[in-house]
Amino acid sequence: MKNLFIDTSTENSLVVFAENESPLFIGDIPKGIGNSKLVAPEIEKGLAFLGITPQDLSYISVGIGPGSYTGIRVGMSLAQALAYATKTHLITICSLDGYNPSENGEFIAIVNANAGGAYYKTGLKKEGIVLWTSEVRVAQLHEINEFLHISKAVSPDATSLQTKAQNIPALQHVKWQNCTPDINSILYQLHEKFQKQDFSKGYTDNILYLKKTNAEINKKSGS
Repeated sequence: MKNLFIDTSTENSLVVFAENESPLFIGDIPKGIGNSKLVAPEIEKGLAFLGITPQDLSYISVGIGPGSYTGIRVGMSLAQALAYATKTHLITICSLDGYNPSENGEFIAIVNANAGGAYYKTGLKKEGIVLWTSEVRVAQLHEINEFLHISKAVSPDATSLQTKAQNIPALQHVKWQNCTPDINSILYQLHEKFQKQDFSKGYTDNILYLKKTNAEINKKSGS
């Protein structure tokens, strides 16, 4: 069954058409800020390349963050609109679930949250399969207690995070691994969700931003 995955939460925007767990078309989207505007054209290219219409999709899936608030909403809005228009299933996934190490063992998947610190969750990779062992959290690097017993961190922002960590004595043991989203792992997890009928309910705007938006901050300060 054919499906579409969209993720615009970080600079690594993704458009992937697949047959079950096997990718059929991967959008050509360069890494960078603001690349989410390229997502809709790549969806059109993918449909044309495969000779299908959105109605031929068994489900549509989307990364719901954490990451850029505006970026997350771009992908979410596109996925919701397509799912609603075609009356097909919508599946959501944490965008961090696409990051895992090349070798087995405990690790932390982490992305830069700029002044907010970092978004992260812990996992265990065993025999090539990832088991997530925590929910997504946001914290300053020196506040991430999981680094006390986990020394492996995987991230698309490994270079910038490693620079941030240079002056934190408790993080000198951490081995930073730069990585891009593992498309095969994402498709595997999405197919599992489809088989379990783990669908998004009512196309709700359920995103993993975790930080307060400027509107929320202004509302609180004005109250």
